[in-house]
Amino acid sequence: MAIMQPVTLAWAGKEYIVAADKVMRLIAVVEDQISLGELLRDKGAPLAKLASAYAAALTYAGCKVAADDVYSDMFAGDAASKIAEHVGTLLGAMIPPEHLRSNQTPASDAQADEGNGQAS
Repeated sequence: MAIMQPVTLAWAGKEYIVAADKVMRLIAVVEDQISLGELLRDKGAPLAKLASAYAAALTYAGCKVAADDVYSDMFAGDAASKIAEHVGTLLGAMIPPEHLRSNQTPASDAQADEGNGQAS
């Protein structure tokens, strides 16, 4: 049984799907740009890193998009919703599904890891 599930990313009205067996590599691609702790921090994720991470994820999924296009798009229309959507999509990809369904709070786990020097 696979631990991970397929991940769907959206850009410009099109969906890009990463197969379950490719999700660990997707996570590594995202983590090259932004850490889980940064995505979960109280003051919000650094927007340039978020845009770079989402663009990298899209590129991995087969979309041709640049980080500056994603960054610019985050400010078109309802910026808060777009930013929250990108964060939610990346978190949904990075956190194993059984942990998303559990009563654990990923934010407290990530903060505990940061306190132990485990998150970057």
